[in-house]
Amino acid sequence: MAYRKKAMPSVRLGALLLVLAGCSHSVDGPQPVLTAVSPNSACAEGKSTLMSVLGSGLVPIEEGVLGPGKLDLPVLTLQRAMDLDGVATGEEVPVPSDPAASDEQWVNAMSLAVTLCPPGVCSAQTPPKPDFPSLPTGLYGIAVHNRTGAAAALPAALVLVPAPVFATLAPSSMSRAAVTEVVLTGDFFLRLNNKLPTVTVGDKSLTPGSLEDCRKLPAPAGVTLEACKRVLMTLPGNTFAPGTLAITVTGPTPVDCGSATQILTVTP
Repeated sequence: MAYRKKAMPSVRLGALLLVLAGCSHSVDGPQPVLTAVSPNSACAEGKSTLMSVLGSGLVPIEEGVLGPGKLDLPVLTLQRAMDLDGVATGEEVPVPSDPAASDEQWVNAMSLAVTLCPPGVCSAQTPPKPDFPSLPTGLYGIAVHNRTGAAAALPAALVLVPAPVFATLAPSSMSRAAVTEVVLTGDFFLRLNNKLPTVTVGDKSLTPGSLEDCRKLPAPAGVTLEACKRVLMTLPGNTFAPGTLAITVTGPTPVDCGSATQILTVTP
């Protein structure tokens, strides 16, 4: 027997497909359509990102209508089209969707919420969520198929980037009263749609003067993403107390993962 979509009580919002426990017959359902991912850039390490997958016909199935049911969510897969050097790949990264341990949440027939959980990130949170076993950087499409078998895909929908690599700081010391020009070197100091990273010196957040040695990265349509190897900035005088200060670099939102720390010594 096949059970078509039917109206559910308000406690179960939206259109759910009902399948009686023990039935093995096919179920009719809508054809899913994917239109956008928001945000369409995120970190592949260091922090989680809550992402909305938007479209229509994104319906789950509820099994066990005559008893305690189980909500089977649409299956999402990230499809890595290329790495950040533009080299084509063919990897697929499934989104954990087991109701007992899921990074996916059904919002309504037009939206799914997905928490991108790099390895070691969400498993350490309270309450914990499952980490992706692997989340390589690169440009991804996204595919969905409902439990009815209907499927859809959206190519070049999401770019995942690494945390900034902060290798050296020069000079690594300054006089408290002196205005000091410094150069930060490394890689993946990101400029996203002309937004610059943030450099944190002690408890002060500063904006770099400029980024140098930059290259464009693969990105979804309408997104301009560059990775740079040098940050030039001016540290103001009479701002930092004498001592040692931690310096870190954080990318612009939503790729706001942070770098390792370098040390600045401030002399009297």
